[in-house]
Amino acid sequence: MVRIISFILLSPLFLTLLSVSSCKEKTNKTGLSNFKVEDTASIDKIFMADKSNRKVLLTKENRKWWVDNEFQARPDLITDLLILLKRIEVKQYVPKNAVENVIKSMSVYSTKVEIYQNGKLHKVIYVGGPTQDHLGTYMLLEGSSLPFICYVPGFRGYLSPYFMPFPEEWRDKTIFAYHINEIQKVTIEFVRTPELSYEITHLNGKFGIKMLQQNVPISNFDTLAVKDYMKNFKVVGFESFLDVNKARLDSVTSRYGLYKVSVTQTDGRKRSVSLYQIPLPPGTVDLYGQEIKMDVDRMYGIIDEKTLVLCQYFTFDPITVPPAYFFPQRLPH
Repeated sequence: MVRIISFILLSPLFLTLLSVSSCKEKTNKTGLSNFKVEDTASIDKIFMADKSNRKVLLTKENRKWWVDNEFQARPDLITDLLILLKRIEVKQYVPKNAVENVIKSMSVYSTKVEIYQNGKLHKVIYVGGPTQDHLGTYMLLEGSSLPFICYVPGFRGYLSPYFMPFPEEWRDKTIFAYHINEIQKVTIEFVRTPELSYEITHLNGKFGIKMLQQNVPISNFDTLAVKDYMKNFKVVGFESFLDVNKARLDSVTSRYGLYKVSVTQTDGRKRSVSLYQIPLPPGTVDLYGQEIKMDVDRMYGIIDEKTLVLCQYFTFDPITVPPAYFFPQRLPH
């Protein structure tokens, strides 16, 4: 088990030593301002924690990044973070008359970031808030009492949001991500019209379609339409994680089911998502003043029967098509 290093608070004693230690450190500003990590390829662990004891552990194993050793991390956020660490620069020193106030602020609001290379602790950075113009970020290296204003050349904005100690933000929001050759079977179950439920099989480049309720294979479908359909599983994601109270969730899952989409890979692994309408409060109206009872843009989704997420119709409409989609002219009897 990876040992989580506890977050060290900046003590009042630390603050009282500022005036003494900062003078000594002025003779060694180069080392105290080296926030950059040149060899980001060797980074294999990043731990972040803030003053509210919110924390996240990012680890790399077999070229993949994981969140808290359990969930896959979002590749885009990991890439952005590594680029940031490689390009970060000191924009300017914090003015002498502002150092104490900046340190006091960081003792209340900052994120501790531990960076490991090849299993060894390489650098610890305290990341504070933005400057007044939001074009710089206050940062401090562990062992130093001299904060700096940092930035990434060419980037307009501050850097604090890239150091989020929130596991749910780092978790990958992908449900399906398969090349067509990785898919053995796709199953679409229509909760309200089960007679429309079907299954597409894929073997050695050949496809088959079977109606599930009737347990009858069908033929004369448009093979090109099936291939185009299967390509939709290259990237299927969700909007956000959700935390809904059990009573409401039980009510929704028992009354508002729409679809269940399942994908079986060629290696036998299976992933599924069940989708449900979201009922709206009485009196909710659309832009034209007409009352609407259900959310027309979003659905609840439950991934693998355990993870509740928010999904968009826009994302799932292309993969919850009826079987008639594969028969441009008519459905065979």
